[in-house]
Amino acid sequence: LSGVIESVAVNGSYAYAACGQAGVAFVDISTPSRPAHVNTFDSSGTAHALAISGNYLYVADGPAGVRIVNIANPLAPLLAGAWTTVGPARAIAVVANRAYVLDEYDGLIILDVSAPAAPSQLGRYAPVTSARGLALNGTTAIVADDNGMLSLVNVANPAAPVLTGSLLLGSFGGSIHATGTVAYVAAGAAGLLTVNTAVPSAPVVAYTNATHGPAGCVSVSGSSAYIAAGFAGLGRLFHPGLGGAVQTGERDTGSPIGGIGVTAEANYGICRRGGRRAHHDLGGDEGAAGRHREEGRLGGGLVEVHARSRREAQDRHSEGRGRGRA
Repeated sequence: LSGVIESVAVNGSYAYAACGQAGVAFVDISTPSRPAHVNTFDSSGTAHALAISGNYLYVADGPAGVRIVNIANPLAPLLAGAWTTVGPARAIAVVANRAYVLDEYDGLIILDVSAPAAPSQLGRYAPVTSARGLALNGTTAIVADDNGMLSLVNVANPAAPVLTGSLLLGSFGGSIHATGTVAYVAAGAAGLLTVNTAVPSAPVVAYTNATHGPAGCVSVSGSSAYIAAGFAGLGRLFHPGLGGAVQTGERDTGSPIGGIGVTAEANYGICRRGGRRAHHDLGGDEGAAGRHREEGRLGGGLVEVHARSRREAQDRHSEGRGRGRA
């Protein structure tokens, strides 16, 4: 793929890669061993981050603001709407008819996107500038900036979002995944941080997992967390919640990884790296190191990971033993 891949979103049988100034690449992953680059959408800016809701792809497009793309037919995407930001749009999340955008100069912007052709601003929280990590958890927006500050912003009233708590992490790699009362933060050289957000006014780091390389991205599916750790490749961890995560497998991809997207339905992850795209199997019991194999490649920088659930791995292992294989 062209450009520098900054993030990935997966929806059904397609992966969408934000490729910076090269726009958004559409990749058909219906056959994991033969992923195919089928289209590219020229977003006109610098595609940093993506979010998908229904038939729409939302692009945090740097200086071009937000682009809303109709992807009902991925082979013929259409620009459905746009929003001009004050500064570069760095991250985006969409829940129902609201889009949450990190504007590097203007803070957290909340948009009404019920009419994609005419998005409108509902409110903003200005103090979180230079931010590029964003996750939504109920009525709380969890934001991380380049200074390593984690901020929890209550967005229940979009017209008047308020800061409920903050935590200085000291380091941030570029990604947050929030679920329940836990936020998993890819914190660069500090590794993977498990943050307890049960009391929004007093978030606290409950556990730290060291990674073999700088943690740049985290994504969670079921009981597995996937960590993109630069040149150290891709790691898989079993996470029991606030007790911390236990590494169960890793893949040396040969070049740096910086983004992951996971589909819960099919347990496939897509992560980026320079040079080529490959499909790796990280299946295996959560209690033991995963087995890895490469199944397919696409030139230009994506790695595809098949992350089987523990039950599926056990079933396949049993089937193998039934055929006389260990």
